[in-house]
Amino acid sequence: MAAPVTVYGPAISPAVARVAACLLEKDVAFQLEAVDMSKGEHKSPSFLKLQPFGQVPAFKDHLTTVFGRLAIAFQLTFAPLMGMATDMAVVEQNEAKLAKVLDVYERRLAESQYFAGDEFTLADLVHMPNTDLLVSKTGKAGLITERKNLSRWWDEVSARPSWKKLAFAPLLEIPQDHMAIAENERKLQQVLNVYDEILSKNEYLAGDEFTLADLSHLPDSQYIVSSERGRKLFTSRRNVARWFDKISRRKAWEQVVKMQMEHPGAFE
Repeated sequence: MAAPVTVYGPAISPAVARVAACLLEKDVAFQLEAVDMSKGEHKSPSFLKLQPFGQVPAFKDHLTTVFGRLAIAFQLTFAPLMGMATDMAVVEQNEAKLAKVLDVYERRLAESQYFAGDEFTLADLVHMPNTDLLVSKTGKAGLITERKNLSRWWDEVSARPSWKKLAFAPLLEIPQDHMAIAENERKLQQVLNVYDEILSKNEYLAGDEFTLADLSHLPDSQYIVSSERGRKLFTSRRNVARWFDKISRRKAWEQVVKMQMEHPGAFE
């Protein structure tokens, strides 16, 4: 019997690896459908039906294709630019689903400044690109601004200097060079120093239990430690080294690494 969930994308993609790790952690059977991005398969008409932005991963659960709140942004903003008619039925359906999620967020933000507490974390950061599209490009900003706590949260996170820089990045032509690599390595060292301090008190980043805060770091960390230069960034920090050694040995992540090496089609 086919797995009820299908993930579309190349196994080596950090984004695909993150989704696969989440599913494996929860023992959800899934099938991986490889997408050859080097051949442009992620821009093919068949894939664009699954993920209108041509990005991986796309995710299908039975008959429901999931590509997040981007459905609204795509139909209202990008479809007209691509010469496609806006499907208002899709907009309305996804708006109703999103409203329910935002109501949960609104209640959560009534109790804390950010999603995961009173400090800005990855839980906030991952929502920012899609929220920016929703607020600035779709005419549906009210979904955020008409909810007092969400509106306050968005004003705060979107005013962060790092986000303001990112918003203008596509307009800049900044070539990658060794100086940029060295600069970002220094920044990463500063982050890892903070992590090392946190991990001197906790077993994991958010406490003494493995959470999404840890899982989200696995794909990129795996690539970093694959080089001698990157590996030293981790091994030179005792607590970070202990943390990564532990989370990278989780059964779910070992299966993801195996999947990346062997490209199997399904996990049961």
